[in-house]
Amino acid sequence: MITLKDGTSIDLNDVGGTQNNMKDVYEVFEDIDRTLVNMRINKTSKIETFEYFDKSIAEIYADKIKNVLNNKCKIHF
Repeated sequence: MITLKDGTSIDLNDVGGTQNNMKDVYEVFEDIDRTLVNMRINKTSKIETFEYFDKSIAEIYADKIKNVLNNKCKIHF
């Protein structure tokens, strides 16, 4: 659950699915992260911290989490 400053709540469990036209929850996280980073909203992430549990999760999930941790602004104004 994400709660915005204006009180709006977004339940991230309601955005994923298994239908062909639905994104999985990790893709939604990546999209949200990409949007926020490109809006130049400050983000602090440390890939070093991820290394503590990297080997305990499936590679597909580890890769998606790494994408979010490593995402930096790619839009230049």
